[in-house]
Amino acid sequence: MNINNIINKSLTYLFITTNFILLTNFFLVDNFIPFFQSKTLICLIVITFAIPSIQYYLSDQRGLYIPIGEIILIFFILAYLTIFFFDIDRIAKSYSWLLAGFSASQKNFFFTIIDENFFYLKYFYLSCISFYIGFFLVSKFTIINGFFSNKFDKYYNFSEKDLFFIGLIFLIIKIIIFIFPEINNFKFINNFKSIIFLFYISCFWTFYLINKKNYLKKIFVILSYFISFVIEIVETGSQIGITLMFVLMVLIYWLLKRKIFFLGIFLIVFNFYFFQDIKIEYRSTINTIREDLRTPSIKTSNYLDTFLFNILSLNSENKKHLRNKSVLENKNSVTNVRLTISSITYHKLIDLKKNNQLILKNGETYQNLIFFIIPRFLWKNKPVSSYGIEFGLITQITKKNTPTSINLSWVSEAFWNFGYLFFVAMIIKGIFIGLISLGVNYKNNSIISIAWLASAIHFLIPESNFSLMSISFIYQITFLIIFLTIYKLIFKK
Repeated sequence: MNINNIINKSLTYLFITTNFILLTNFFLVDNFIPFFQSKTLICLIVITFAIPSIQYYLSDQRGLYIPIGEIILIFFILAYLTIFFFDIDRIAKSYSWLLAGFSASQKNFFFTIIDENFFYLKYFYLSCISFYIGFFLVSKFTIINGFFSNKFDKYYNFSEKDLFFIGLIFLIIKIIIFIFPEINNFKFINNFKSIIFLFYISCFWTFYLINKKNYLKKIFVILSYFISFVIEIVETGSQIGITLMFVLMVLIYWLLKRKIFFLGIFLIVFNFYFFQDIKIEYRSTINTIREDLRTPSIKTSNYLDTFLFNILSLNSENKKHLRNKSVLENKNSVTNVRLTISSITYHKLIDLKKNNQLILKNGETYQNLIFFIIPRFLWKNKPVSSYGIEFGLITQITKKNTPTSINLSWVSEAFWNFGYLFFVAMIIKGIFIGLISLGVNYKNNSIISIAWLASAIHFLIPESNFSLMSISFIYQITFLIIFLTIYKLIFKK
């Protein structure tokens, strides 16, 4: 028995032990008890849901499926437990824009999540373990492994040259959309801008990693990434596209090389922290210009101005000192809110439910997943797919006179829909993600597995409601299959 198998078996026993302790604690008591205070439980939860990722990495069968479920568990930890590592004063400073309009009692509740978090930790843990149970059960059906890729790989038997050429096609499309913004008026284009970018990244990065001879093309790939980086951050100011780009690069490197791409992880963190405040200020300037009028020069000029405004000093030394301090505080505040807002909103849902003030959605946010195939022009009252503004108002993160859309993460969504029966929705989500993860066997010569990964990568950041993300995946993989079919008929006769 090799060392990895020994470690894996030990981790399995540790996973069983920590879950037994947590389940016993949460079901037998209604509050913290000696030896199992807040910090201890948080530590046990972090260890519990980090274990599946470690086991996957150590496993000799890493190529059998894509570790979407394992990574989602890590995301849940970051999104819902990071707040407990923040100082209360630091949080208050970050949310000063919101707390200014709060009463004294509202402000007091806002910070009870730090001290009165037993039920928060209980329901968060049960949500995560429910999700993992669904995911784990599906993984046991080995007949599902590679079902999708096994059916299509022989038909889409593409070479390294095809990978590069397909990536080039999508890069050109990306550049054309940027140069001619009026194209964005077509809804079809807007629906697939994300996958055009991510599929090109996936094809080029896979080509870069498996090709050992053509250095000119590899240099071109790196240069194109710089171009794409600029286009993506200037396009709307959003960080999500760049974040997913780096996540894709890390994951593909992991799947092909069986090593951690540390530079990619650094770039994810750097992008998340460094461009937060720039994004907000840039969006406030660019949103005053209609999308079809945002020429590349206008977009680039606005972004450059915002970048310099945040980075460079003003003329005098005093202004320089004040400005740099202001920028640093703004950067910290934006990042802090980004890391804690899921916790604040989830805590509010739990409190509303505890006081019988939460009106449950009873599956409403999931309805669009059932009826999405029906065009809205045939059914004017078809269920909506976006609940961000309503969620912000329910959780009191935004005000009625200035409503803002707040991301509805999967854990909060399940609780908002079904209250204490949230675990049913989380198990179903785990099953669905299990099916997505096992749908393909990732291979360096499988264009289908590359397309599948590019379409599914959004699931690794489950911040939008589940139906929106699932429908997006269905549309995107369908779009890529159609494109690859046309490509084969034209170039691979």
